[in-house]
Amino acid sequence: MRNRLTVVKGYSQLLERVTKQQEVDRARVDAYCMALTDEIAIFEQLLEQYFAAARLQWDDEAINWHAVDLGRLTQQVVTRFDAASPPRG
Repeated sequence: MRNRLTVVKGYSQLLERVTKQQEVDRARVDAYCMALTDEIAIFEQLLEQYFAAARLQWDDEAINWHAVDLGRLTQQVVTRFDAASPPRG
């Protein structure tokens, strides 16, 4: 998240510099605004994932707890990998 915030901060500083110039380059302003919008969307997704993980950690009812036959599960995984891997000489 820190990286995303650094990128957003950088684009906002670029926007500030560009808009203080006598002749504002609209194409650059538009490009920076679009980049900011994209970065903010990514940051929102990261926050949603973080909050979802936090809810799972604190909400036992959000997890579908049930017994699992580990032997059967292991066999299913091995079968899938065997089918997916090419035969070796």
